[in-house]
Amino acid sequence: MYEEASICLPEHAEKFTRILPSLRSYRRADIGDIVHGIYRAHEMSLDDTYMRLDDVYYPLNDSIDRLTTRMDELEEEMDMIRRHNAI
Repeated sequence: MYEEASICLPEHAEKFTRILPSLRSYRRADIGDIVHGIYRAHEMSLDDTYMRLDDVYYPLNDSIDRLTTRMDELEEEMDMIRRHNAI
């Protein structure tokens, strides 16, 4: 059923051999704890990913907002100069 497969050099294969549990060796509570641990680790990694994205997104968004505000100010100044020159 399970074949031996190497994911590394043969001289290091003994470090990575899988030990499969015997059937019905885990209780339902043990499996629940394992699954809970997996979900918790997954949620923590997602939180870390979102924090990293926020660290990149918000400074960029702030820079874009500042540039947009400055463009609006320059446009108002240009309109004022045009009106002043039109008089």
